[in-house]
Parts: sequence; C-alpha cells; structure tokens
Amino acid sequence: MSLDLQYATMLNTLDPATSNSFVVESGHGLQHTEVTKREQWKQLLIQTHIEPPHISLVEMKPVPETQIILIMSGAMRMKITSNGKEKNYDNRPGHLFFTAANADPYQMQWNSVTNIPIHATHLYLSNDLLAQTALSIAGTDPVTVNLMEKYCVIDPVLEQLGYSLVKEMEQPEASSEIYAETAAQLIAVHLLRNHCTTLHRLPESYSKLPSFRLKQINEFIHSNMEDCITLSHLASIAFMSCYHFCRVFKRTTGVSPNQYVIIHRMKKAVRLLTSGLGVEEAANAVGYKNVGHFTQLFKRHTGYLPAAHRRAFM
Repeated sequence: MSLDLQYATMLNTLDPATSNSFVVESGHGLQHTEVTKREQWKQLLIQTHIEPPHISLVEMKPVPETQIILIMSGAMRMKITSNGKEKNYDNRPGHLFFTAANADPYQMQWNSVTNIPIHATHLYLSNDLLAQTALSIAGTDPVTVNLMEKYCVIDPVLEQLGYSLVKEMEQPEASSEIYAETAAQLIAVHLLRNHCTTLHRLPESYSKLPSFRLKQINEFIHSNMEDCITLSHLASIAFMSCYHFCRVFKRTTGVSPNQYVIIHRMKKAVRLLTSGLGVEEAANAVGYKNVGHFTQLFKRHTGYLPAAHRRAFM
C-alpha cells in the first residue's frame, strides 16, 4: 500500500471526536496571562493573549500539544531557565517560541522595554497531525519526530501563517475550516523540514489530478456547499495526503483548495442572487453565516455588492 493510500485510510478511520479534541488549558492554567480570543479547528487551536508588562518569575507548565507562540506587539527582555541553565533574550514582534508536546517545564521572567502592550498568539497543533504528516509524507516513524525547543526565533513563513490565522479567526465560518486545515498542514510540514532534531526531506510530486478525480471533487463541493468542507475530505477523495493533495491540486487548477472552494461558492451565490434569493439566504446556502464576511468575498470575486447584483436582475 502506498503512503498516500495509508494516509487516506487513516483519515477515514479517525474518530472525529478525537481529531477535534484539544486538552490545552486556557493560558496553560497560568494566571498571569489574559486570553482575549480563542478559536478551535479540526487540528489547530489558536488563542490570542495580552501579557503583563512585567513578570518576576513564572513556571511554564508542559502542554499536551505542540505549541508555537508568536509575539504580535510589544517588546521585552526575557530570561528563561531550563534544566538549570539560564539564557537571556530580547523579544520583538515576529519572534517565535517552539515547545514540543509534554516538554519539560521551564521558568520565565521578563520586563517590557516599551509602553506598547504585549500581545501574543498561541498556536497548538494536534499530535495526530504531526504523526500523520511524518508518516504519509516523509515515511518517518512518528515516534522519532522530535521538535526542537527554540526561543526568540525568526521564521518569516510561520510568522506570516500566524498573522493570517489571527485574521481568519476574526470571522470564523464553516468556510474557515479548509483554510485553517491547510495552514495547519503547512505548519506541520515546515516544522518537520526546519525545526526538528532530525530535519526531514519531503519528496516533491509533479503529477496532476486525473480529470475523473477533479470531477469527483467538484461533485462533493457542490453537494456540500452549505456545510463545512475540510481539506481532509477533499484529500481523501483523491486518496492523497493533505500535503501532496494541496500541491497536486494547485498544479492542476492553478489555485489552492481553499480558493477553489470559495470560487465555486461565489459562482453559486451569483446564480442564487440572480434568481431573486435574498442576500442572507444566499450566504447561508453557500456556507456563510456571517453576511458581512460573505459580502466582502462576493465583492472581491465579482466587483459588486451582493445586494446590488440582486437588484440588477429584479
């Protein structure tokens, strides 16, 4: 059985309740941090935090998921004590911290060096995702995958993904799931390539989707337009890992799976509005509960507000 087929089989046998389960406590169970927003997707949990300007000493407890912290604003001088060793860091917006699941606890203290509030984004990847990615893409035993503990790291790829996910969580929709799942897959691949004790070489694929697979995917999208369509759903139709599917799909269609689904949703919305359906009803029919978000996307794709388009055909 090919690795991609193994992966597709694994997707079909995963318990959804387990796949969606995160046991991370808000703020690691610590009292020093205020969680301002929280959004959970299938394999990714994201929290935005406001941190105090000064911390004399706090213990960072182990968390059961892979954790990435992105400094969004503010700056501080930080001291971290781990395994009896002290290190000092100057943190600025864009700096990242990586902590492996169930890593040893460490102590942290800091002082802000500006009057700008310290905002941070905490990302948690499900353990299933890293394991599946290691097996299906790199052919690596998941037990051998060890994320390096890193502090005050500069990584433009992860920084941009973090900012994009924060923006996405501001307007959560059923349509956000495929975007978040794609981002989570990209993060997992990037960690395997760049931030593990053993760097994993991931094979390239230059193939395209056969036409009958693309037809099956189109049929699935149109049959589930008003529901949550995930990357895992689409990848399993093609019997591919999510990573390979994203690359092959874009090579076939010229756009990402997320963009492709949005395009089809907007095309259906145009037809519904042309037929006289109301804006809110059309939005709901293509998977958007937030009419404002739907309106923005519709105008971006058509150049018109949905209400104006509807009036033009009445």
